[in-house]
Order: sequence, then C-alpha cells, then structure tokens
Amino acid sequence: MDRSMKHPTHTPAASAPARRRRQALVWVVGLLVTAVMVGLGLWQMQTFRDQGQDAMRARMTQPAVPLESVVQVGQLPRDGYGRPVVARGSYLPERQVLVPEAGHPGRFRVLTALRLADGTVLPVVRGVVEGDQPPPAPGGRVEQIGLLLPTEAEPETELPPGQLGTVRLPRLAQAWPEQLIPGFVSLGDADATAQGLTPAEVAVPSSAGQARNSGYALQWWIFAIAAIAATVKLSRDAARGTGLMAVGNVDKAGDNAVGDTPDTGDERPASTPAGDPSPSSSADADTRLTREDA
Repeated sequence: MDRSMKHPTHTPAASAPARRRRQALVWVVGLLVTAVMVGLGLWQMQTFRDQGQDAMRARMTQPAVPLESVVQVGQLPRDGYGRPVVARGSYLPERQVLVPEAGHPGRFRVLTALRLADGTVLPVVRGVVEGDQPPPAPGGRVEQIGLLLPTEAEPETELPPGQLGTVRLPRLAQAWPEQLIPGFVSLGDADATAQGLTPAEVAVPSSAGQARNSGYALQWWIFAIAAIAATVKLSRDAARGTGLMAVGNVDKAGDNAVGDTPDTGDERPASTPAGDPSPSSSADADTRLTREDA
C-alpha cells in the first residue's frame, strides 16, 4: 500500500448546543441592529419635525412682504408659505363660502375672493363668525395683511351649498371661474377685527424639505428590514451548520467537539519506547541465533 496516500480531510460538525448558541447570538445581534436602525429613523423624523416647526413659527413673525414677490399664478411659492404677505385688491362678495371650524359647531371661517390688479383671485379667510350670517366684506380697493398658506386637505364630507369642508383650492377652482393664486391668506388680528370677525386660528404649515427628510427616515427603516432578513438567513444557517455559519467559517476559538481532532493524513509509525525492541528487530535476532546454532 502506498504510504504517501493521505486520508481525506473533513470539517467536524458542530454539536447541537454549539449550534443553538450561535443561533441565539445571531438573533441578539440582529435584533439589536434592527432596533438601532428603527430608532434612527424615528429620530430623523422627530428632529426634522421639531426644527421645521420652530423655523416656521419664526417665519410667521417676519415683516410682511408683497404677495407678488413670493407667489405667481401657476407656480408654487418656493419660500412663501407661512410668511406674512400684503395683498391689494377688491373683494367679490358673490364669491364667498363658509368653512366649518372643526370641533366648534356653529362656528365658520369666512372665505371670500379678493380680486387682484391683474384679474387673478386670492382666497382670503377674513376671520371667524358665530352662525351663518357673516358681516359683509369691505367695499372698494383694500390692503390686507395675513399669512400665506397652502391648500388644505380634501374635505371628508359634503356640505350644503355655500359651505366647504376645508379651504381646498381645487374645489374652489371648480366653483369660482377666475384664475386662482396657488395659496390662500388668513388675515391677521387687526384686519379680521376691523371687519367685525374673530381672527382665525392658523396651524403651523409644513416646512420645505419634508419629502427629502422622510426619505432619509425611510432609508433607515429599509436597512432595518434588511437586517431582519439577514438575521433570519443566518439563524437558519446556524441551525444547520451551513453557509456562513458553517463550522469552518466561524469556529476560530476551539469550539470543535471534544475528540474531533482534524486528521492531518500523516501515517508515520508510532515511536517505540526505549528498551522495547520492535517486532522486526526481534525477528532478525532470532534468525541470527538459529544460524549460529546450526
């Protein structure tokens, strides 16, 4: 037999307790990474929301600027929503609707069209009235100061003629034939009070960049989903001892089963203790003695 031939090597299989330990470790690390990524996404959203609201509140207290400097017909304002603006024009009493105030039955915001010098129309929330009989809008050319706001959400319910669930500009565009400015103005305290109305409460509008920051948060949550998927895959590999979790890939610290010493393929004969002749040496000595006796 050719002694140069070596026995085939094999990778020792991990014991069942070792596989379970690896599986548990995979889940601990995977869940920790997932929790961190979910938390980072929530932090991204909350930080942006807080900073954006603070910035918008500061913008709402800035000096008023001319309406035409921040918004044009057919173009969304780049940096105009939430800013005080000055609008000059004439009210159109026939273009007026009442918008119910949420949570306050019987109270309405009074929304009236203000025709500007170029013929376009700016919807103006003049204030709030109790009941459905608001005071008439001022006649002639007026100068009004208020906050420029974006269109509101689609109303949830249909209301009687002369009422609108929210200040929804696409709905107004269907009811008013004039071309509308892409936004509406809610009058400040002085102008609303001067018309015999209560100033309307204004919600802080969303600041610019919301889509971009929402995308950053979404990226973290996608990473979290990927971490869970990787955890499931590695956990299965650990249970089977295959793939990246095979013994040969992860067993770096002597985690082999006891007694499973890898075979090196070396077939050298074991050394003979001193004073103990090998069988071949004894046979040679017996042969020499026999020849001498003969």
